[in-house]
Amino acid sequence: MPVPILHISPLFRLPDKELWENRFQVVSPSSGSTYIIAQHRQKRHWACSCRAWTTRRKCKHLDSLGLPNHEVPHEVTLVSAAPGASPVKPPKQAVSPAKPTINPLPAKPKRAISFEDV
Repeated sequence: MPVPILHISPLFRLPDKELWENRFQVVSPSSGSTYIIAQHRQKRHWACSCRAWTTRRKCKHLDSLGLPNHEVPHEVTLVSAAPGASPVKPPKQAVSPAKPTINPLPAKPKRAISFEDV
């Protein structure tokens, strides 16, 4: 089976560290926060710096890239994306999360509250 390819913009690549390599930044579409995704040098699993991964070893950032959670070893090839491309292009097998639908009109209260009720 061929190794999946992740296309990463050079602007988001980060230098390797002692325990982590293949480091790059991602921006969360839901919060706008920036997180670091990296591969452990010896164990070969992927990790994210977000709170979900650090507490539960599972996060949507790895899911959106098609990378496994729960410290499962997984190999990919990182390739520089073309200039002007999105920072991270997930592999073809990755599925984008569905966007939530928002009702623009607030629900009407069933009963108005008066000062006598408080």
